[in-house]
Order: sequence, then C-alpha cells, then structure tokens
Amino acid sequence: MASLACAEKPLPDPRRLVETALQNQNVFANKRSDYVCTYTNHIIFGSHRERLYEVLFINGYETARLVAENGKPLPTDRTAEEETRLNRAIAEAEKRPPPPFTVMDGGWTFSRAPHSFSQTVEGAIMRFSTFDHERRITYRGRPAIEMEYHGNGNKELRPQTDEERAAQAFDGNIIIDEEDQAVVRIGGAAERDAWNGHQLLVRNSHILGFDEVRVDEGFYLPLAWVVAPLPTDARKSYGVEDQDFWLQGCRKYRVQSRVVP
Repeated sequence: MASLACAEKPLPDPRRLVETALQNQNVFANKRSDYVCTYTNHIIFGSHRERLYEVLFINGYETARLVAENGKPLPTDRTAEEETRLNRAIAEAEKRPPPPFTVMDGGWTFSRAPHSFSQTVEGAIMRFSTFDHERRITYRGRPAIEMEYHGNGNKELRPQTDEERAAQAFDGNIIIDEEDQAVVRIGGAAERDAWNGHQLLVRNSHILGFDEVRVDEGFYLPLAWVVAPLPTDARKSYGVEDQDFWLQGCRKYRVQSRVVP
C-alpha cells in the first residue's frame, strides 16, 4: 500500500525541485565546518600520484593535512614538516576575516579562486538547464527523482563565466533525493564544443560525473568527482592536472567551541 501511495503521489515541479536542491548545497557547505573528512586524491596522468588528506575548516577556510602518499604513511620528518605547515596555515586562517560563505568541496571549476557550488560546472548545469522526463526511482535504497537535463535548453540565458559556458554543452541526467531534496548524482556528456573566444573549454563527447553521499542526517558531501580531463591547450592555460577525488569518511569534531577527539 505504501508503494502504491508513493506511485500515486504527484511528481514535484522539476524546476522548483532543482532550485531547492541547489539552495541546500549552501546549507551542506555551512555544516562542513563541524566535520573533518578524509579524501584520496589521484593524479591520473603524469606522476600517477595518490595522496590521502584530512580536510577541516578553520575560521571558515579549508585546511588540509597530508596523511599518506602512494599508500604509505608519511615518514617522521615529512610528518613534522606537514604539522608545521598546518599550524602555520591555521594561524593565518584565524587572523583573516571569515569568508562570506563556506566553500563546498567538489565540482568542476576552471579557477582556483574560492567558489560556491553554484559557481561550478555542475551548479551551472542546475541553474541553466531545462528538465524533463522526471520519474521516481530508488537510489542507494532511498526514494529519489531522476530527470533529464539539457544544458543548452534555455536560450535566453547568456553565460558569463567559463563554468557556465561549459555547462551549456552538456546533456544528461540528474538524481535528487526526494526526502532531503539533495543532489546525489549528476552525469552526462557534452553534445557540443564549448568555447571562450578562441579558448576551447569542452570537447564534444566529454564525460561529466559528480556523486554525493549522505554523511549524516540531512547532510551530504561529494562522494567522488573528477577534475575532468581538458584539452592540452586548456590544461596549459589553467594549470589543471587530470585528477580525481574520493571521500573516505567524515567525523564530527566540533561541538560549540570545543574540539573533541
């Protein structure tokens, strides 16, 4: 009976659901300051390096500590160097005025400047696209809404950033957790090239993937994302390496003003 009732429940308005999910990304970002998370970072080409980081926020600024490299803990001398560097970064962060927003880790950008999720390619897809073919599915054991998006569907919107220009090249699917109204999956492929003047940003058939996971009740973080491989000329221009990131786990470490183990 419950399944029948769910099936008969009207589907939410696609545009409103996407807008709410995008707003919730900022809520998740603000909660990040209470957690320390561990990520693995792989350099896919070139050095083929693997690094394990602990990431936490000090005064609203992301601070990372290198824990292991290529599957091995750092030797004693490098651990001491990393602790010294981390303490220096913490001291500098505490002296700075808090930023206007907490950066939501994950997503594809062309700039190393601090950015919100809405300023990533994935966030721009949510802002610029049209949506259709919505349907209910079960995703990771939870009710969700899956829709198709068309990055170039809204002809009236004029992109102002490279992320927005890239977003308009993609078509694909988005999955939103129905209860939490949180993004859990954005995937797709570029159906056209994207340019900024003479600079090629995205090639036709370029693949995009972004996944989030429920870390705590009402709190989501990127599970995995790829700094998508760019054409060689774009990599030289933006200084971007081909790499990916995977969330290993998080723990809540801040209770009011006390840091607890």
